[in-house]
Parts: sequence; structure tokens; C-alpha cells
Amino acid sequence: MSSMRIGGLASGMDTEQMIKDMMNARRVPLNKLQQKKQAEEWKRDSYREMNALMLDLRNTALNMKLKGTYSKFKVTSSSEAVVSAKSTASSTSSTSQITVDTLAKVSSTLSYNGTEGISASTTNKINPDALLKDELSKLKSSNLGTQAADGTYSFSLEVFQPDGSMAPAKTFSFDPNTESLNDVIKKVNSSGLGVSMFYDAAADQISLSTNHTGKNSAGSEIKVSGAFLKDALALADATSGENAKFTINGMTTERTSNTFTINGMEYTLKSKGDATVSATVDVDGIYETIKGFVDKYNEIIAKMNSVVTEKRYRDFAPLLDEQKEAMSEKQIEAWEKKANSGMLRSDAMLTSALNGMRRALSSRVSGVSDAKFDTLSEIGIKTMEYSENGKLHIDEKKLREAITENGSKVIELFTKTASDPNAKFDESGIATRLYDQLKVSMEKITEKAGSSASLKDNSFLGKSIDRLDKDIDRWEVRLKDIENRYWKQFTAMEKAIERANSQSGWLAQQFGGGQ
Repeated sequence: MSSMRIGGLASGMDTEQMIKDMMNARRVPLNKLQQKKQAEEWKRDSYREMNALMLDLRNTALNMKLKGTYSKFKVTSSSEAVVSAKSTASSTSSTSQITVDTLAKVSSTLSYNGTEGISASTTNKINPDALLKDELSKLKSSNLGTQAADGTYSFSLEVFQPDGSMAPAKTFSFDPNTESLNDVIKKVNSSGLGVSMFYDAAADQISLSTNHTGKNSAGSEIKVSGAFLKDALALADATSGENAKFTINGMTTERTSNTFTINGMEYTLKSKGDATVSATVDVDGIYETIKGFVDKYNEIIAKMNSVVTEKRYRDFAPLLDEQKEAMSEKQIEAWEKKANSGMLRSDAMLTSALNGMRRALSSRVSGVSDAKFDTLSEIGIKTMEYSENGKLHIDEKKLREAITENGSKVIELFTKTASDPNAKFDESGIATRLYDQLKVSMEKITEKAGSSASLKDNSFLGKSIDRLDKDIDRWEVRLKDIENRYWKQFTAMEKAIERANSQSGWLAQQFGGGQ
């Protein structure tokens, strides 16, 4: 088929505009499909936004169902210069009297026990960055031990570990023809043995020490082997490690580290002396944790309620590209704000999710240790006006009193685990219920609208949008064929008129010539 288009040359008609007008009428079904696709995408995105909100609340509920979240204590020391302390997840209220006798120390060894340098001359000391082969003559001892077949030498180290064990000996190889003293030192420091080694040019000595404190009651903290360490560097085994020795509440004990945990409290010893360490329940901290949960819940349900009650403007359909071309950016923004409004108005899934969340927080928790603390209202958290759609209010005084006087019962109200699988909802704590309810609601919405994190969207709306894309593609092909047919018809008409005009002109010429 010829692609030549003849537009009104013979007929004088505006063929292009006529075809455009006819195609506009033909495009109505396609326009509706494109608008429907846009509406479906808006609805999908709105669902996903709601899921993101619920995920935020679910993460908060996850923390609230863990007992460790409420393990908050105010820890004080009568002398921070002697000992400091902080609570852990297993802390309880306590008071400890501590007397520090000895601090834990690292174990170290120096060349010649720190009495003299390793170089033969104080004016011609070893260069730690130069190749060892060129510096050996400067040492008091150039004995490297037995050379291996590949030209290397070796030495080994055994190091006492913080857990009280002796790590297996680690062997190090080096080639004096290609490596310097600092190269060897780097190998030791990066070995993972837990030691630090360095050369000090001013003292002309090597220092080798453990990275951790503690004494090896069975022997040395660092065992050195090999002529390079013992002779060339003049290092001996390290035995200077010390344990921390202290008395806590009348009990004398010791630890390999100055930082340790006893009865759920982490202590750090700093100097010799006496101190009293006290841990009391942090009422402010627990209150703020619960308040943060309530604030997050109120924030999320307010946004969800605004979505299910948002007004729907049915006269404002999604704009087509041609319509946008005739509008300003502000006009487009204002129009699409209304067109996108109310997409989830009175949505059954969101309404069900909101009802489930309210029920999770308002129902009694069965099987708690004290029936006086089985609802949120009994610790000062309750709803007020029906028009507030489930918003929670806190009676600060009542909640603080409940935390102070019955902290464990307040925690149980949020964190209780059901003992009977058949009564999971009734026996679960408030936070556990809410977490489970949000999980169910989110799964339903994901099934409907999918997730932006998924590579393939197999949700209900995802499949619907795929079908619309295919329908749109088919309509665009069909409309192209129709437009080509129109042009073919009009072109044929123009050619026919042109032939008719040509014949008329010829006849007129013939008749005129006969006179």
C-alpha cells in the first residue's frame, strides 16, 4: 500500500483536520482505557502508601512486644572516677557496694626487658623501612634462625585470649631480601591474634603487647618462639598481665577485663577506690516509650481515616496528554489533586484493618497476673469522642503511677504471650495483638496492590494494569490502521476528483476548439 497522502489539493477540503476529527471520535474507547489505567495506578499507589504506614506501626509494635524494650534503668555511681555502670536487657533494680583493689592490665614485653636498644650503635640505628638484609649488620644480633628452602625465615607467637584460653601458635614467615622490619610488624598486627607490635626509634626498642587485659594463671600471656624474636629483637615471653581485683557486696572476685557484667549490670572499673552503684527503674524512659507508641498509633490511624473518608470527585477524570498540553502546571496539579482524591473512600480492606487495630487495643487481655491491669484504660490510656475514630489519649499521672507501682504488670499488658493457641487473640498482649493484626491486613493489601519491592507484580491490581496495557496496545494498532484507511480513502477521492477535473478541462478545450 502506498504511503502517499494527498490532502485536499483537488477537493479544496482540509483533509488532515477532517481525519483528525474523525480519529478523535474513534479514540474515545482508548482514552477511557488510558484514564482507567491511570486511576488503577493511583489506587495501587494509595494502597501501597497505606501498607507503608502500617509497616511503620508494625515495626513499633514489634519493639513494644519485646520485654527488653521496657528494660530501662537510671544507673548512678557515687564515684564515676572509680567505677561507672550501665544497664543491660537483663538488669533489675539493685544497689552494689564496690571496692576496687587492682585494675586489669595488658601484658607486654620489650627488647632486652627495656634496658637497652637493639642496635649495636646509638648513632647508626636500624631503619625499620629498609630491607632487613641491609639492616641486620646494625643489630646487636643478626641471628634469624634457620633459613627455609625458599629463602624465608620464621617465628611463632602464642597469645592468651580474653576467654582464658591460649590461642594455638601462629607461625609467621618473612624474607629479609624483600621485606623490612615494618613489613614483619604489619603481619603480626594484622594476624588477628590480639597483639600490638611496634618499633620506637627513640628508645631503639621493640614493644609487643596484648590488645586485651588479663593474667594467664597458667603461664605467659605471650609466648615467643624463633631466633628472630628472641635473638635479633631480644624479646622474651610476656608475663605482666593483671586481672581486675575487686569486692562487690562483700564478695571478693576478679575479672580479666576492667569491663564486665554481673547480675545484669555492666560495670567499668577506672581506678582504685570505693563506690556505690544504684540502678532504679527509669519511669521517664518507660513512659516515653509507651507515649511514643501511642503517638505513632494515633498518627497512622489519623492518616488512614483521612484516606477512607476523603471526598471523591467523580467529575474529575485523569487528564490525557492532549488535555495537559492546553493547561498550566498549576491547573494540572489542581485537577489531578481532585482526580486522585477519594480513591480508597470507604475501602473495605482499610476499614477492616482500622476496626481490627481498634479491637486489638481495646479488648481485655486474658490470663494476666492481675486482672486490674488487663486493659489500656486501666493504666491511663483510652479513647474519648467517637468522632475521633479511635484516637488514644494518655492520662500521664495515671500511667506514671502504674509504671512506678506496678511496672511488671504494665509490661505484661503489652508483651504477654498466649499459652493457648486457640485463644491467641484473647491471651496475647496489646502489642502482640496489634502486630499480628497489622501483619494480616498488610498481606491482604499486598495481595490486592503488590509491593514496590517486587520485580514481578502478580497482585490483583498489577494484573489489571497489565491487561489494560495490552488493551491499550491493541487499540493503538487498531487506530493506526483506521487512520491509514481514512487517508487511503481520502487520497483515492482526491485522485478521482483530480481525474474528473482533468477530463472536464479536456472536454471544455475540445468543445471550445470546435467553434
